Amino acid sequence: MDRSIVWGFIGVGESWILQPEDPWEITGYVHNVVFTCGAVPESDGTVKIYWGAADTVMCVGEANVSDLVALCLERGRPAK
Repeated sequence: MDRSIVWGFIGVGESWILQPEDPWEITGYVHNVVFTCGAVPESDGTVKIYWGAADTVMCVGEANVSDLVALCLERGRPAK
């Protein structure tokens, strides 16, 4: 991400941060589907990531922003 332009992404991580793994993500209205719904940055350097699972439930997880940035910079590819 270009820090001078907060919407200016310059890299994309090659690794998935979400994939269907848990029973409620694998079985539901649409099987084996997860989709992001939002992210909320916190003042402690984490971000809460919200996602839908199998078109049935909503989930939330937490990640360190620094880990996500490292994922893009160290194991990423240029954004298109």
